[in-house]
Amino acid sequence: EARMKFVSSKLVTMVLTMAFSASIYADTVITMKITEGENGESGESKMYIKDKKLRIVGFDNDDDSEDASEAIFDSNLSQMTIIHLDSKQYTVMDKAALNQMKQRIQDMKKQMEAQLAKMPPERAKMMRQAMEGRMGMSQRAQASKKEMKKTGKNHTIGGYSCEVVETISEGVKVREYCVTDWPKLKNHAEISSAMMGMNDFVEEMMETMQGVSANEESSPFSDIKKLNGFPVMIKEFKNGQLQESTELLSISAESISADFFSVPAGFAKRSMMGER
Repeated sequence: EARMKFVSSKLVTMVLTMAFSASIYADTVITMKITEGENGESGESKMYIKDKKLRIVGFDNDDDSEDASEAIFDSNLSQMTIIHLDSKQYTVMDKAALNQMKQRIQDMKKQMEAQLAKMPPERAKMMRQAMEGRMGMSQRAQASKKEMKKTGKNHTIGGYSCEVVETISEGVKVREYCVTDWPKLKNHAEISSAMMGMNDFVEEMMETMQGVSANEESSPFSDIKKLNGFPVMIKEFKNGQLQESTELLSISAESISADFFSVPAGFAKRSMMGER
């Protein structure tokens, strides 16, 4: 499960909040502020953008991280590369890798069913329920109960006026956005089209991961298509308590080397399942 930390909330919210600027400048550096809880520790993360390639740094590199990482997404190839800084390895996620993972998961499930078939019926039922709960197989049913609710509140985040929208699941607020209308952004048609492609990639990745590790209360990607705009701020809640917030600080135009979007020399490749 530690090897799957690239789908953490921080990575997802970083991509959602910053990718809208990919077409505004040829080369762009976007700085975000991520805050833990209500008044907890905060830090900055940056996204570097050039030629439809994005490199995200600082989203998951705190002292508690088992393997600090950075992410590179190439929209031309529909490919994400996770760079594991501490172990000097990298993982490539694309259609082929996702299909390989799907097959591995199917094989694991077949083995599990074969083992359950040898158990007494009551024990097999208990084991199946416990494993399905751990693997997050009920996530889709939970997601179907979610609703989007406009609050009528408005803010300005990073220079963009936005409207507050809440995500409610089973009567409880799990997420809060501040949403900017697409037409307010330059090149909004191109940006929204690119975002939908990124959404589809990550949604497929998360769908594939069901059955590998426990899933939390969905992700912002499950809401983005319903917002009719782009969130410049995202707040995550659990049991009514604010867990984390991400908001735009600044956007600057800079010259970025193309080499910056490549895997560092000397790093070894490993598969999504952990093999080198």
